Amino acid sequence: MLRVALYPPLPPHGVMAGVRVFLCACLLLSVSFIHQVSADQEPSSPKEMAWWTEQGREFLRAGEHLRAESAFKKVLDAVQKESSAEAAIVAMSMGYLFFDHRRFDESYSFHSRGISLLVKLSPGPHAGRKILSVGNRYLERGLASAAMQFYLRIGNWAGDAVQQERAVKIAMGLNALGDPVAAMATLRKFMKRHEDPQGKLLFNLAWIQHQSKQNAKALQGFLRVAREHPKAEWADAALYYAAKARLAQHKPEEAKKLLEKFSTDYPDSDLKDKAKLMMGKLAEPSS
Repeated sequence: MLRVALYPPLPPHGVMAGVRVFLCACLLLSVSFIHQVSADQEPSSPKEMAWWTEQGREFLRAGEHLRAESAFKKVLDAVQKESSAEAAIVAMSMGYLFFDHRRFDESYSFHSRGISLLVKLSPGPHAGRKILSVGNRYLERGLASAAMQFYLRIGNWAGDAVQQERAVKIAMGLNALGDPVAAMATLRKFMKRHEDPQGKLLFNLAWIQHQSKQNAKALQGFLRVAREHPKAEWADAALYYAAKARLAQHKPEEAKKLLEKFSTDYPDSDLKDKAKLMMGKLAEPSS
């Protein structure tokens, strides 16, 4: 009986295995080629920038610093050309990432670009607070010069509240850089043109005066803040530092009275342990 093959016969099992290996190899080569092409291209959209940012993070966590560097450089180059809110977010995120890894030159570059975009796209109190937040990180890390560069980029568009905080932070930065005279002048200048409803400017002026051993002037400022703004966030600190200023003037009895008032008025203050320690030393018999 004649047998007719309706379909071509299946190749032997060994041949099929070879075909599968060949197809897998082709797929891997094509994926590798696509990846290589994409690796040579700059990210052209916020989504691609975010993808490269995440790749850089993965490389950094894996200890592959050269590959991380390459990925982050692509993001920085793209951010320099992009002017969108998404690019600003990516730039700021990259700045924080490098800052947390103590790579401050790179963090400064990304934060600078992010801040430039924020100011360009949406100047206002929100952008001002973002810049303050970035500057504060650098100031707390002891990088006062970098912090000052950020603070100085806040303009009148930020509103009075942010402007007041800016004046305080600039004064703190100048003081950290070893120029308390300029720091105090900055606060006095701002106080002449703006109100100080909670005594924040006066408190910081008194604090710098105290640090500069101008204890008489510092005492006046601290006492005025404690008297005129007893419910302010820094009122307890004003009374505590007033006691320290009195002690620096070699007037322990008056310092003790101020500490007693501090303990009565602000029993839950974060400074209560320091106040108790100072009170204990005052109670010790003098030799």
